[in-house]
Amino acid sequence: RKYRRQRRLLAPMKTPSARKHRKQMSRKEARFVKDTNHCISKKLVQLAFDRQKALAIECLQGIRQRGNGFNRAVRTELNSWAFHQLKLFLAYKSQRLGVTLIEVDPRYSSQTCSKCGHCERANRKTQEGFRCICCGFEANADFNAALNLKARGELSAALMFREEATASNLGQAVSFRGR
Repeated sequence: RKYRRQRRLLAPMKTPSARKHRKQMSRKEARFVKDTNHCISKKLVQLAFDRQKALAIECLQGIRQRGNGFNRAVRTELNSWAFHQLKLFLAYKSQRLGVTLIEVDPRYSSQTCSKCGHCERANRKTQEGFRCICCGFEANADFNAALNLKARGELSAALMFREEATASNLGQAVSFRGR
């Protein structure tokens, strides 16, 4: 917000010093975002490594287009965050430590009950609250969505590891027959 406010104040000024200041500000903001993304990704990957867990992240393709239904302030917040950069940092840091990184489909994760699996828009009456109309489960909406993403990530990981095991068993069987 600070940088956005400063840009708005400097935008009408067409002097060389204003242009120079805007350029310096944009570089400073980019460094801040990069540092923040590095810190977030480092902590997440280290936490997953320490707990011997995989990381499940939302597939954020088209996030900017999906945000068109929100008000201007929310759209501005969404569009100013470097999603792709954070994903790249998570990818290389998790690969370095051997942590599995799984992309999961985020659709309806905030409307689906993490207990019974019932999915309906009425489950999410407010931005922060979640209450399942089927089983009555209540939780913070973000926490419930995170549980759903976790379950989808575990399902994806189970399928991924099962496919790897099948492929390695098949390779052993082929090499065994060749002897």
